[in-house]
Amino acid sequence: MPEGATHLTGSETDDRTLVTLLHLRAIGDAASRELALTTEISDDGNRLLAPARAGADFIVSGRLISLLMAQISESDYLAAVFEELFTAEGSEFHLRPVGDYVRLDREVAFATAVESARRRGECAVGYR
Repeated sequence: MPEGATHLTGSETDDRTLVTLLHLRAIGDAASRELALTTEISDDGNRLLAPARAGADFIVSGRLISLLMAQISESDYLAAVFEELFTAEGSEFHLRPVGDYVRLDREVAFATAVESARRRGECAVGYR
């Protein structure tokens, strides 16, 4: 460790991160700008201290990283997929109403939603 460097515990790191997040949110509010912030939190329990703003913040926790690593360890080709998704210029996921793709007055196969999305230049990956 370099001279003068300090070693912080996960809790201390989260404390500093949360304070920084609050400062950045205040700066954005003062400038009347919505800042897209990505925040890494070590302890998943601390996520409740700074809830994500709708469409603005995404808080990464150790749990998410663990799930990501588990998927990559089982299927190493997924590393390239996740890298594409997590880069600023990469692809995006959007949740859309199923009514944008299929009629709601009857049951349809998921393949119908997939084809409808394909025609819009999109890719349907699931539904609920």
